[in-house]
Amino acid sequence: AKLDLPILERGDRFETVSLSQIQADPDQPRRTMKNIDQLAESIKANGLLTPIIVMPVSDGRYQVVAGERRFRASQLAGLENIDVIVRTLEARQKLEIQIVENLQREDLDPIEEAQAIKRLKEEFGLTQEEVGNRIGKSKSSINEMLRILSIPGELLEKVRTSEQPVSKSVLFSIAKESDASQQQALIDQAVSGSLTVRKLDQKKQETRKPLKQRIKTSIATVDVTFHSDDYEEG
Repeated sequence: AKLDLPILERGDRFETVSLSQIQADPDQPRRTMKNIDQLAESIKANGLLTPIIVMPVSDGRYQVVAGERRFRASQLAGLENIDVIVRTLEARQKLEIQIVENLQREDLDPIEEAQAIKRLKEEFGLTQEEVGNRIGKSKSSINEMLRILSIPGELLEKVRTSEQPVSKSVLFSIAKESDASQQQALIDQAVSGSLTVRKLDQKKQETRKPLKQRIKTSIATVDVTFHSDDYEEG
C-alpha cells in the first residue's frame, strides 16, 4: 500500500522503528479515542498508511507527537514495527502541533473543540484572529466556540457524557441564555434529543412578543379548546 506522508519539515527524518521504542505522551490534549478497534482492523489489513510523528526523548526512545490514535491502533493490531517521522521539537512546539492536529479531527465534539481553542489561545498568547488563521476558521467562529465554555462546567459535563450528540449551534444558543435555570432546562432537553436550533429560535421569538400579545394568544388557545370540547359533547 502507498504511504500517505505528512508534510515534511527541514530536519525531519523517515524511519521504521519498533513499537516498543515508542511511548504515548501523557500530556496529549486529546482525551478520548473513538473507534480504535475499527482502525486496528484496517491497519491489520492494509498496514499503517500514514506515519506518525515522534520526537526523540532518551535512550533511543521516542514520544508520540501526532498520530496517538494510529499509534494505539497499531499496538492493538499487533504490529512490531511502524513507519515514523522523527522530528526534534521544543515542548511548546510539540503542544501546538498536538492541539492543531486535535482541532482537525472529523469526530471532534464541540466541547473538546472549544477547550482546545481556549488552550491554544491562552498558552500561546494568540488573538482569536490568529487562532482562526492557524486552524482555518473565522474570528466569529472562534468567538462562538469560546462562548460555549461560558456554560457551567457541570452542564457541559452532562453534554460530554451524553449518548445524544449536541451540536455546536445548539450549545452556542444555550450559552447566550442568561438565566441559569433556563440553561439547565435547555441542556436537559438537548441531551434528551428534543431540542434543535429551530425550536430554540421559536422559543426566542415567542418570548420577544409583547406580553399583551402572548396573553391574547394564550386566551385564544383556551377559547378554542373550550368550544371544541363543547362541540364534542353536543
